[in-house]
This record gives sequence, structure tokens and C-alpha cells, in this order.
Amino acid sequence: MEVPCFQAGEFVVRPFFDITIFNETGDHEGLGNDAYFGGGIAFDYYVTDRFAIGFEGSWIDTPSVIQGYVVNATYRITDPMSCFSVYLLGGGGVLTNGSTVGQAHLGGGAEYRFSEVLSAFADGRYSWADGGDLTFTKVRIGLGINL
Repeated sequence: MEVPCFQAGEFVVRPFFDITIFNETGDHEGLGNDAYFGGGIAFDYYVTDRFAIGFEGSWIDTPSVIQGYVVNATYRITDPMSCFSVYLLGGGGVLTNGSTVGQAHLGGGAEYRFSEVLSAFADGRYSWADGGDLTFTKVRIGLGINL
């Protein structure tokens, strides 16, 4: 019998690069409706073969660098015997660059598992921060390292 690519009990470290496009900036001066590069690292624990909880830390290279810290919930939509997965994710946390505001996000993506240890992923999310005064779209690409 073949071993499933995705299993319960996985702990996955995900270094990533991203691009953030600010849609609505409200009174957050200096952001404009521009795109900024950044990156970060996420840690996901799969409670089941489909559901994970995780923590992510990231930065956005704006004129005043913004740091983000969020907790995510991820739900994989896959056949456990397939090494390709699509997923939905959502979560919330904070953005900070001298002042701190709350944020929430929803999104989805895809992941391909090359081996028991290594995968690649790409996803996108739409985020609301500061009570909806600040909105942005983030696209991440990165690797997954299954420990």
C-alpha cells in the first residue's frame, strides 16, 4: 500500500516571499495604492490530514517597514494519496510599525509535495486591517519543510 502524501501530525515550516498590494489605505499615509515586497516564515501543525493551525511572522518593505503576526487555520481539499493539494485559509492577528492595528484575512492556494520532506506552495489572501480602514491583497510563494 502506498503512503499518503499528506498526513495528520505533520509540522511544516514555510519560509516565503510575498508581494502586498494595498487597495484602500484610509489615513495610513505613505502607502498609496502601491505594491511592496516582503517575506516571512510560517509554522503549521496538521491536527488531521486536512486541518492545520499555524503561526506566521512577516514583514512588508514599505517606507516604514510593517511587521505582521497572525494565527491561521488551513483546510486542505485533496485526495490524501495525491501529492497535489488546494487549500483555504483564514486568520487574524496584528500589523505593527510603531503603531499596532488588528487584521483579519481569507484566502486560498495550492501546494505540491515533492517528497516526504519538501513541498512548494503559492497562495493569495485578502486582508482587512484597522477596522477596515486598510485593505490589501497578499500573494505568497515559498517552500514547505515537513519535520
